[in-house]
Amino acid sequence: MEDQRPNPFASYGQILDTEGFIGRTDAINALKARVIEAASPGCVAIVGPPRIGKSSLAYHVLRRPERVAELMDRRLIAVWCNIHTLTSTDQLLRNFVRLVLEQLEDFGQQSARLDTAGQRAAECDNLTELQHQVQRFFRLVTLEGWRTVIVLEEFDAARQVFQQNAIGFQTLRTLADNPEWRVAFVTCSRRSIPEIELQSRADISNFHNIFHYLFLKPFQEDEHQALLERLGPVRLSLAPEELATINPITGRHPYLTSVLCFFLVQSWLNAGRATLDEALQAAQETFIIYYDSLVHLLAEDATLDKMIQLLFGPLINAIPEDAARLVRIGLLRQDADGTYRAFSSHFGEYLRLTERSVDFWPLWTQTERALRGLIASVMTETYPRGDWTEAVEQARPKLKKMLDDCRARMADEQRRFGPRASTSLLDYTYPGDLYQIIRTHWSAFQPTLKQNEAYWELRFDLLARIRNTVAHNRDEVLALDERQTAEGYCREILRRVGGSKAEA
Repeated sequence: MEDQRPNPFASYGQILDTEGFIGRTDAINALKARVIEAASPGCVAIVGPPRIGKSSLAYHVLRRPERVAELMDRRLIAVWCNIHTLTSTDQLLRNFVRLVLEQLEDFGQQSARLDTAGQRAAECDNLTELQHQVQRFFRLVTLEGWRTVIVLEEFDAARQVFQQNAIGFQTLRTLADNPEWRVAFVTCSRRSIPEIELQSRADISNFHNIFHYLFLKPFQEDEHQALLERLGPVRLSLAPEELATINPITGRHPYLTSVLCFFLVQSWLNAGRATLDEALQAAQETFIIYYDSLVHLLAEDATLDKMIQLLFGPLINAIPEDAARLVRIGLLRQDADGTYRAFSSHFGEYLRLTERSVDFWPLWTQTERALRGLIASVMTETYPRGDWTEAVEQARPKLKKMLDDCRARMADEQRRFGPRASTSLLDYTYPGDLYQIIRTHWSAFQPTLKQNEAYWELRFDLLARIRNTVAHNRDEVLALDERQTAEGYCREILRRVGGSKAEA
């Protein structure tokens, strides 16, 4: 019989109420100190990747019903505005006035002169006059003893709302800066304010200078453990090794952990059994949709290729500042030896899958594809009966371990990412693996590559070292002379293989 108890993780992905909110003590204290407890509230930017809990933090501190009532008692008006639903500066300003008047009405704090000032703002037919009337409205709010905080959710949308319009950012800055009508803004965004200003192409804006930044990352260990303790009420008990595995899979990301636990609990309630591997399979599509959103965000910000360089090498144009930004927003972690890894092992595997289609070094990507195509063609001709990889193992037993490692990587990727995973075994090879196949079948490849084995061993040795070893040196970009030599080798391979026309 199906268990009727509620799934404690059923609300994953939504803004959490008081009961569902966990941790973030430091961020809560910083937000309170800057916005609530200050005599004159200041601006705060909450920045972090999607679904990390930015809106939940703002809601917990400023907008849950009991907190709104408490803040009103302290003469502080806190309202919520989703900028993604708006299309222009004047619409945004009118919305500010409307939200404040509605909250005053909700708490029986109406004011005739504020109503009149709000009406004047609503009737303005040009932006300049509207700005003046909105400033006048908030000056009256201040004169009546109120402080105002406006939460701007989805602030990334300012890139479109204020596109090529520095006046929009400057209008917000003026509202926040002048003590006569000071409004404190709390923004929730995936990017920092300077990045949003830059991508809006709004010329010069100094709006970002007035903010205190809170960067939200995946949970700390104690916060993550508190989240996992919600398995208790449904009496779902996992083996210690399974619990320990959740950490690297989700990287202590609250959303991903909640998704995984939702499927664990649902299986437990429906069938009386639950395994981590089955839950991960059930959650696979949700995880991939989330990863897609991260990759889209990184690609849009021109940092996807740099993250891949930092994780897998070679370092072409990724610099320490790029790594610092990715660590700051919680997508990368730096180990004690200075190397970087993705915030979760599962996301790292997904990025390795993505790496095949990202031309962070187009010439090298062309070269790998050309070599794999050449090997597939030559091996099919050399072993025309059945699967050439099985024939190779019999003819060249020393290649068996390398091919088995590739099969293991392919099976793991297919298990984790389903049809998105490549079905070509050669896609799971490294440069050294490719050369092993070529070297052990040199007579078949010599007509195409020319020269001799020693000649190509030198070239593949450099390419393999650049492709793999550089991943362990995070502080320096690929040396110019090495890159130029490697590019020459790539062009030579492409010229010999004929898989692409090498550009001079």
